Amino acid sequence: MQPTVAENALVQMIMIFRNTFIQDSELMMELHPCYSIGQHSIFSDSAYLSFKRDMLQIEAQEHDPAHTLLQQCAYAL
Repeated sequence: MQPTVAENALVQMIMIFRNTFIQDSELMMELHPCYSIGQHSIFSDSAYLSFKRDMLQIEAQEHDPAHTLLQQCAYAL
């Protein structure tokens, strides 16, 4: 079976957005702890937990009220 143009485009899109998803996952799970995706084993892996710890430290050090407001607006969209 030959992959279609749409299938190839979907795979490319997933590859592009995977980094964004991982970067935003910590905030997403904080805001929406009931989402079942947060229970996936990848989020309890030591590499992810280290990443999450680093992200929380960066967020604590670089707290900017304007940035927080922008994040809240982005999720409302």
